[in-house]
Amino acid sequence: MIYWSYKTDAEVSLSTNIKRLTQLLSFRNLEFITTDVFNSDDANNLEKQYNISSIQMVGNAKYVKDYLSSSTDELICLLETLVQGEESIETKIYELLKARLIIKLYPDQQFIPIRFVQCIFSKEAREELQNHQEVRHGYMEMLDSHLAIELDMLYLLPIEQKINDEKPNKIKEKQLLEVWVALKESGFINHLETNNEITAQRKAFFELFNLTDRDYDDRNKQLKIKKKDRASFLEKLKELIKDYQ
Repeated sequence: MIYWSYKTDAEVSLSTNIKRLTQLLSFRNLEFITTDVFNSDDANNLEKQYNISSIQMVGNAKYVKDYLSSSTDELICLLETLVQGEESIETKIYELLKARLIIKLYPDQQFIPIRFVQCIFSKEAREELQNHQEVRHGYMEMLDSHLAIELDMLYLLPIEQKINDEKPNKIKEKQLLEVWVALKESGFINHLETNNEITAQRKAFFELFNLTDRDYDDRNKQLKIKKKDRASFLEKLKELIKDYQ
């Protein structure tokens, strides 16, 4: 029987720690206990069956749960140390994405001489196998959830920083919206085929003047509702053009 040998190591990356854990938990480490005689010559004989009385996979399910709970807590501490540390955001995101991928690829598919279909499980063995699956997948899902939350927060950081650094000018942004709508309605962006392309072009247009189109939807709706002085800025521009020399 393979006993619990896993320990987190702060000297290696988070993804490496998680990979080591999934390797220990891999179903290639399961042991089917049978009193039937196994002959290596029968390895390719799918008609040969074996009565499985019990299953051991790094100890029984309760044993695994106790140690896995502790190891998961340690990994979450490593995760928090990483995301709160001074490492670059790119490296943090890379480590979390890599760790999630390792979990998604678990359990791995390893060749074993005896196929699953050759096994006749006793009631006790079947229940033990189910318990092992539930314990392993339950903790892997919990760990993945922590990774996903921290990853989302990392993705939000530069956006929040950009918003905090912006100096909104609501008056000029509303004025520039009139210009954008007029250009759009007059066919200046007909070459853009998708909403994503139009959105990107509008964002770039506003940024030319160090402004933001962040509240575009609400402001655009208000412009459509507005009846009086709808194009007051455009009227002002028209007067400026008249006096242009």
